[in-house]
Amino acid sequence: MLVYAGLWCQSDKHGVFRWDARHLKLHICPYLPFDMAATLVILAEAHQIVPFEHEGKHYGWVPAFKAHQRINGKEAQDESPYPPPPCGEAAGKQLGSNGE
Repeated sequence: MLVYAGLWCQSDKHGVFRWDARHLKLHICPYLPFDMAATLVILAEAHQIVPFEHEGKHYGWVPAFKAHQRINGKEAQDESPYPPPPCGEAAGKQLGSNGE
């Protein structure tokens, strides 16, 4: 549960994150003894995250990201450092907290 919530903070505005277990462990739960790679597999098997590859690099996508996060202001206008998620989910416009 902590890892799933922590992925929201590691994701871009579309819910895409770099699939790097070591990096994620260091940024989400650095002091807890567990296997982040195995945890990512468990989350993927439960359909909570979707692994994908783009130009030889590995990424993950949180399909329910837009239901839990509101992106507005500068972040909404910035370019994403990651490729768009599979299935074109990033194309839709998300309403900000004030409905704009």
